[in-house]
Amino acid sequence: MARIKSAEICQKICSLLRQLSSGWRQPKGEINLGVVDDISSQLLELYKVNESLYLVWTVDVIKENSNYVQILKIWDVLPLSEVTNLARNIDISYRSYSVDILRCCKTRCYDGYNSYTNSV
Repeated sequence: MARIKSAEICQKICSLLRQLSSGWRQPKGEINLGVVDDISSQLLELYKVNESLYLVWTVDVIKENSNYVQILKIWDVLPLSEVTNLARNIDISYRSYSVDILRCCKTRCYDGYNSYTNSV
């Protein structure tokens, strides 16, 4: 956010981040990135900040003690025209993930309960 000069846009981004961290999600929108059958097309979420910027994030999984825990991974705030390049980099990042870990990233976890704790 250091490169964003507008205080109003920074405030909108912070508001979105607070909402996301409390569990709120927008209805799934259809934004065509031109990425077909890649990992990012299944995991990437884009939330509109204003007319030209999007908050780009995914759900990721980390191992904490002996449990796997979902986290929100905020990638960037970008114009839609730059999201495709980021999506390619995200695909590279997620290629090393096993099928089970990717499944965990796609599974929606509520209140800390899910079907994959201790099973990956």
